[in-house]
Amino acid sequence: MSTRCTIAYDDDFHLYEECLDTDNVYLCLDGGGWEASLATNMIDWDDENKGRPCVRLKVNIDLWRKIAEGWQESSWSKHPERDHVKHVVKIDEKLEFLKRAFPAENKEDE
Repeated sequence: MSTRCTIAYDDDFHLYEECLDTDNVYLCLDGGGWEASLATNMIDWDDENKGRPCVRLKVNIDLWRKIAEGWQESSWSKHPERDHVKHVVKIDEKLEFLKRAFPAENKEDE
């Protein structure tokens, strides 16, 4: 019998609580859409034999609330049109901007 109580889920994630744990929430990220840059003993690369990488995070509920509230208050959360937008930087324009911003440092180039 499972002690997990699902809060939210999708094919790529499962957010849940352990029924007797009122201090933490658990987030399991399956498949793509995430990267892990710091390995700890809390990372589990075995996705219950589904053949996809998985990371399970145990997050203190106070921290989780701060993360969720911060996201809800952010400009990005209110503007989903920003999602997946690729920013293009035009090097020539950037160099001209920097030359105007720091003219004293450009005198050696002349």
